Amino acid sequence: MTATAAAEAGPARLEVGTWTRPWTAFGLEAAIEHAKATGFRDFGLMTAGLRPDGRGSRYVIEPEHDDAHVNRVGELVRASGLRLAIVLIRTRLHTIEEAIASMRRSIGRARQLGARFLLSAGTSRSEDYETFFAAMRGVMDHAGEAGVDIVMKPHGGLSATAADCVAACERIDSPHFGICWDPGNVWAYTKTPPEEGFAAVAPYVRAVCLKDSPRPDQERPARVGVWNPGGSWSVRPGLGRVDWRYHFTVLRDHGFSGPCLIETLPGDTLEEIDAAAVATRRYFEDLFATLRV
Repeated sequence: MTATAAAEAGPARLEVGTWTRPWTAFGLEAAIEHAKATGFRDFGLMTAGLRPDGRGSRYVIEPEHDDAHVNRVGELVRASGLRLAIVLIRTRLHTIEEAIASMRRSIGRARQLGARFLLSAGTSRSEDYETFFAAMRGVMDHAGEAGVDIVMKPHGGLSATAADCVAACERIDSPHFGICWDPGNVWAYTKTPPEEGFAAVAPYVRAVCLKDSPRPDQERPARVGVWNPGGSWSVRPGLGRVDWRYHFTVLRDHGFSGPCLIETLPGDTLEEIDAAAVATRRYFEDLFATLRV
């Protein structure tokens, strides 16, 4: 196809991808294997494996990880044939200098792994807001030189709502910073519909976390002795309260073409999670086809 023909054909069709998180409890190798087996190509590194106490998950990439660890992760992803789109980062915010150093290391890791985006969850500690903003502004030129953009998701605190996300983008004011929209988190942290104010933040959205929020009748009680972060979510994306058709219609109208990755799924076994992954992938494939995005 010539460049002219490609332009006339419009933007590439959106593709449904997945984070590692649905398979966190089973480790990184299993997450990669099952993402591939359930039909995904786009992939994001979030969490994989549990902490020694079994009550929390580990980031795949931490600031203190050495080159050997990052190279091993990269080899696993490359061997799978998956396309790495985004890497979740944890940023130390004790001082501006430490935060900038931490972010620069993460930018280097993303470049090392071949990822286009880094994902930040911002911060929920009001005393860290100014440090976060100063550090982000301090690394934007470095990110641009590395060919890496940083996206922030709604996660309470300074990124709780659409309006908060818009305000953050205006403060940082860089083409290398944007939003990874997570409507499920808006419900979770604010108890308000994520559709409120979404039109204002849509121009800044560079990626989407496909995470839903259960309606009251879909909530399920915690199971004693079972804790699978990511797998034990109580509703499949597309079956909860989020109006996905509205979100992607607005994004389509703004020319959105970024990665869309499933973050959480119901199920406690590999078989249950895999079945939910396939059903969710098909749901969004059908939605994207009807919207022509």
